[in-house]
This record gives sequence, structure tokens and C-alpha cells, in this order.
Amino acid sequence: MRNRRNSMRSRKSANFLICLAITIIVIAVVFVVRGRINTVKAENALVDKQIEQLNKDIEQEKKKQAELEEYGKYVNTIPFYEDVARNVYGLVYPDEKVLVSTDK
Repeated sequence: MRNRRNSMRSRKSANFLICLAITIIVIAVVFVVRGRINTVKAENALVDKQIEQLNKDIEQEKKKQAELEEYGKYVNTIPFYEDVARNVYGLVYPDEKVLVSTDK
């Protein structure tokens, strides 16, 4: 009879140790998975910020492109040539009167 009791006690003890080990392993896995989830969330937040910044950059570049297209159209107009002739080369029309300042 003692053999049976000892064997039952050892089985109960073994079952308890196995349950304890499984519980510890499950808890460890939960903590590892939870840590990984937090890491992935942080990475996603960083990527979202980068995407937002890139979208802003794209909008700025589109605005610059529109401005350059407008400037490209202006460059091929007569008022542009007149501005360049006046400001860069100092040219005037023959019938224009020019006021020269003597202040230096």
C-alpha cells in the first residue's frame, strides 16, 4: 500500500511540476510576444511619420513644379525679355525718358 501512495504522490508531484513548467513557459511566451508587439507598434509609428513627411515633400515638390512651369511660360514672353533688357543690360526704348539719380 505504501508503494501505491508513494507512486501516487510522485505522480501528483510530477504532474504539479509539469503544470508549473508549462505555466512558466506560457507566461514567458506571453511576455516575449507582448514585447515584440510593442516593438512592431513603435516601428509602425515611425514608418507612419516617415510616410507623412514624404507626402508633405511630394506636395511641396508639386508646388515647385507648378511654379517652374509658370516661370517657363513667363520666360517665353515679351515682358520677360523687356525686364532682362532693362535690368541686366540697361536698355530702354528709343522714345523713353530715363531719370538718373545723382545720389550715391
